[in-house]
Amino acid sequence: MSASNLLKTETSDLHATVEQSIDWSHWLGTVPQYGQFLLRMISFLPEVDQRCDEVLGTSDAWFIDRRRASWAAADLRDLQSFQQLDNRNAIDIDTVVDRSSHADQFVWVDDAPTAAGVLYVLEGSTMGGKQLCHLVRAGFPADTHVPLRYLSGYGDQTGRHWQVVKAWLDRILVAADDQTKAVEAAKRMFVVFGEQLGSEK
Repeated sequence: MSASNLLKTETSDLHATVEQSIDWSHWLGTVPQYGQFLLRMISFLPEVDQRCDEVLGTSDAWFIDRRRASWAAADLRDLQSFQQLDNRNAIDIDTVVDRSSHADQFVWVDDAPTAAGVLYVLEGSTMGGKQLCHLVRAGFPADTHVPLRYLSGYGDQTGRHWQVVKAWLDRILVAADDQTKAVEAAKRMFVVFGEQLGSEK
């Protein structure tokens, strides 16, 4: 079985459980809550990006151009501008990102197979972005620019991008031990998303 198919098969039950635990209408249904969602993303994803960069260091175009926490940070900056928050309520986005990138929650991402499992979850999550974008847009006034770079992923190219990522996974995860590490890392990453988004209502 190819690595990408194995990852899908071995994580499908946990993936479904995590999805069911997340109330997307809560996180994305209003402008303020969408801001909280973006803040939650930048509170842990910068370290993930950094660890994957350090461990993999691949020059593959998809990896260099992949969706990153900085996309969520840019959306949050746009959102704060839209809300016209005063200095007392504005979030210091750079500080949040810096704290995340210097945290140690993801020290377990310490080799290529583990990073590949994490990226399976991060990149795979772009596939559901279109429906999530609809939820966000519904909470904004009509004819308003909605900052959706993070959730929209790669736009019309998202499906093609995902195929490229899966081909990469199949290419680098050949040994059984590497596939096992990737599956365990993917499961761990799904749990992280559940912990970040599934408990707060």
